[in-house]
Amino acid sequence: MKKFSQILADLMKEEGISQSALSRHLGISQQTVGTYLNKGYEPSFDILIKIAKFFSVSMDFLLGLTDY
Repeated sequence: MKKFSQILADLMKEEGISQSALSRHLGISQQTVGTYLNKGYEPSFDILIKIAKFFSVSMDFLLGLTDY
């Protein structure tokens, strides 16, 4: 099962979006996005929903519970 940090990094790479652009869209700091990617932190429920909507994926996918 993939970790959230790897799933987020993969989605960002596929979409060609930077930490800065994602942070602006989510209304959080770029440093916070960096902690998700590099330190293994996981977002709050509200931010998780925003990320799922932004990338058009399910929360189960973001959490590594499904492969689609």
